[in-house]
Amino acid sequence: MTPVRKLTLVFLTAGLTLGGYAWWHRDEVSTEDAFVEQDVAFLAPRISGQVLEVRVTDNQTVKAGTLLIRLDPQPQKLAVSKAEAGLGQARSKEQEARHALSQFKATLEADRARLSQALAVAQAALAAEQASLARTRSELALARRDANRFRTLAQRKQVSQQQLDQAETRVASLQAQLTSQDAAVAVQNARVHQAEIDLETLTARALQIPVLEARIEEARGQRQAAEVALAEAQLRLADTEIRAPADGTVTHVDTRPGNQVSPATPVAILVSGTPWIEANFKETQLTRVIPGQPAEIRLDRYPDVHFTGHVDSIQPGTGARFSVLPPENATGNFVKVTQRVPVRLVLDSLPEGLSLAPGLSAHVTVHTGDDRH
Repeated sequence: MTPVRKLTLVFLTAGLTLGGYAWWHRDEVSTEDAFVEQDVAFLAPRISGQVLEVRVTDNQTVKAGTLLIRLDPQPQKLAVSKAEAGLGQARSKEQEARHALSQFKATLEADRARLSQALAVAQAALAAEQASLARTRSELALARRDANRFRTLAQRKQVSQQQLDQAETRVASLQAQLTSQDAAVAVQNARVHQAEIDLETLTARALQIPVLEARIEEARGQRQAAEVALAEAQLRLADTEIRAPADGTVTHVDTRPGNQVSPATPVAILVSGTPWIEANFKETQLTRVIPGQPAEIRLDRYPDVHFTGHVDSIQPGTGARFSVLPPENATGNFVKVTQRVPVRLVLDSLPEGLSLAPGLSAHVTVHTGDDRH
């Protein structure tokens, strides 16, 4: 065989091989720009304080609620005690305001009943005196007529002087009685008037009720503010304990007893939850990729293990678009670059004894010809 034929045969074999490979993988898209992801929580204190105790070490597995780090609780305990004292004072003040209003209303009602009764008694006495006065006036008028008649008869010597004296004496007696009863009626009128004034005074005193109610509202507001202050102090006291928010593994424990920490500084990292794969495909590869399609996954950490999974979701935007500093293409110096779009893949199962960690490199192949939907 001539060299030309040999060379032609080699190129033909290579072309057939490449064509067969391309045909075989025509329903696949692959990328090595893929990594293991997992829920990563940066644990930081909610309050500033001095670290009293560190109960966890790097790479330690913990359960949700496990105490990891404890700050010195003494300043917060003092704050709670102060808030409790403030709440006690506010409650006492509110109780005193309520008692003052209740006492005032009770006294007001008692005075109203007493003065109403006094007015009724005064009015009854006045009516009695007025009736007695009217009877005396009638008797006096009759006695005067009798005296006049006896005076005429005495001039005619038809009655004795004694009878005339008796008639005039009765007139004088009734006149004195009338004067006395007039004074009694005036006294009773004065008593009735005073009782009416006293009742009107109660109406003015009743205007103090809205003032006392306003004091209760003010005391209630102070009590509610004190309750909030106590709740905040208790929350800060609880925040002296940093606990694991979920099951997982703690790493990067970056503090020691005696250190001063603040809310802006993470003191540990918690890795938790079920791991997933984030694969960054070129935008040109996503034409036929949809959620639910199966995928083959290989990890550099476990090169001999074959993982299977499926497409869970596709990010609605390129990775560059959601970066801290997205590219600005309006400067006039535009160079077209194929963008990559993050695709989230979920593992169907994780072989027993294997553990995944965020950041591990992966190679992902999605079978676009197999739609599970």
